[in-house]
Amino acid sequence: MYTIDLNNKTAVIFGIANQRSIAWSITKQLADAGANIIAVYQNDRVKGPVEKLLSQLDKSHMVECDVSKEENVQEAFKNISNHCGSIDTLVHSIAYADRNDLGGKFLKTSREGFMTALDISAYSLVSIVRNATPLMTAGGTIITMSFMAAEKVFPGYNGMSTAKAALENASEVWVKDLEDTGVTVNILNPGGAANTEGFEISEDRAIASEAVGGMVEPYKMVAPICWLISDDAGDTTGMRYDASNWDEKLSPGDEAMRIGRPLGLS
Repeated sequence: MYTIDLNNKTAVIFGIANQRSIAWSITKQLADAGANIIAVYQNDRVKGPVEKLLSQLDKSHMVECDVSKEENVQEAFKNISNHCGSIDTLVHSIAYADRNDLGGKFLKTSREGFMTALDISAYSLVSIVRNATPLMTAGGTIITMSFMAAEKVFPGYNGMSTAKAALENASEVWVKDLEDTGVTVNILNPGGAANTEGFEISEDRAIASEAVGGMVEPYKMVAPICWLISDDAGDTTGMRYDASNWDEKLSPGDEAMRIGRPLGLS
C-alpha cells in the first residue's frame, strides 16, 4: 500500500455511514497517515455508528450536516473553522436517490425523485465547495466519488446516472474556477459497482455485479486517494481515475499517468 505522511494536515470527509462505506475506508487510511479527521455525518440516524468508528482514531472531530439544507452546510463549516481554522483535503462521498426511482424505466422517474437525486448527489458538492474553499488557505485537494454511469447506460440507475454526470461536469467547471488558488479538483470512480451499504439487498448486488463485471471493494479506492493527497501529485487537477484499474504494486505516479483521463474527455 502506498503510504504518505499527513501529520499536521486536516481532511474533511463527507459520507461515512458505517464500516462498509467507501468514505470509512478512506478515512482509516488518512488517519493512519497522521491526518486530523473531520467526519461530517448526516443526522442522528447515523451518528451512533459513525461515533463508534471514529473512536478507533487518534485525532477526529464529528460535525452534523444535512447537505440538502444550505443553512446546515454553512453552519457545519463554521463549526469546522472554529475547530481547526483551515483544512487541506475535502472528500465528497455521498449520493442518494429514492429507491422507488431506481429500477424500471427512467421515463417513470418522478420529478421530485429526480430533483432529490441531483440535489444530494451533485448540488451538495457545489454548496460544500463554496463553503470549504475559503478554509483552504494554503491550497488543498478536493476529491469526489463518481460512477461509470456518468458515461455509460446502466439500466435501472436512472436519475443517479444524470446526477453523476452533473457531478463530473461541475468538477470540470471548478477546475477552471479554482485556477491559481492552489486547490485541485479530481474525480475517483470505483471502476465498477462499489461493494458498500448502497446496495441494501442481495438482488441489488447481483444485478450491479453482473452489469459491470464484478463488485469493487472499498479498499481499492484508498491508494489513488492517498496519491492525490500526497505532495507527489503536485498540482494534478481535472483528472478522473478508475480505482479498479489501479495496480498497487506499481509506482503511484506511473499508475496515475496510465489510468488517468482529463475530465470531459472519453
